[in-house]
Amino acid sequence: MGIKSFAGAICGIFLLNSTQVNAAVLFYTDLASFNADANTSIIDFEGIVADDAVSDPANSINIDDVIFTTNPLQGSARIFGKDVGGTDSALFVANNGNDIIVDLSLVGGTTAAGGIFGDYDGPFGQQVLFNIYNPLGVQIDTQLVDYGDMRLGGEKTFFGWITDGTDEIAKIELVGNGIRFSALDDFQYGTVVPVPAAAWLFASGLLGLTGFARRRR
Repeated sequence: MGIKSFAGAICGIFLLNSTQVNAAVLFYTDLASFNADANTSIIDFEGIVADDAVSDPANSINIDDVIFTTNPLQGSARIFGKDVGGTDSALFVANNGNDIIVDLSLVGGTTAAGGIFGDYDGPFGQQVLFNIYNPLGVQIDTQLVDYGDMRLGGEKTFFGWITDGTDEIAKIELVGNGIRFSALDDFQYGTVVPVPAAAWLFASGLLGLTGFARRRR
């Protein structure tokens, strides 16, 4: 294989991977992969006493400028802490089918967000819908997923989103779909890990080799 062919093949592989990494919004169900691609802060809700209602009359709670709330059009709900095993607590929304809304607009600059979501009361194995919005209120992603089990020993599910950096995540809306107790634990938010400069230099060097090969022909 000549220099041109080799460089073209490597650049093709690199550009393919870059397209996948820099898609408008990437959806994650694997926590390890999400953590590898994002720099985030974590809200673990450990300061919430189990079964102690923490929401105000507007059904919302502000933790570090991240607002966790519900859809007021769906009627009353309460947000409270719940023991999900040992000393681990989660944030719960109690009401039949009431949405969980995570508002990140006060934080600003969020390009990566996600958390452990699940059902505590059953019937388990239901599907729920996630809608993701940017600061302008434009929906930038939607996902229909199988909901996890937040009980002790249950199969918990992680869902996360990372943008390419050209747009931000301002709101995550979980459509409750009739689930009585929806839960959220270990919510993460922050920014996408930038592509290393060395990778771009590597690609630029290969493109340079391609140009050099062309001049020699």
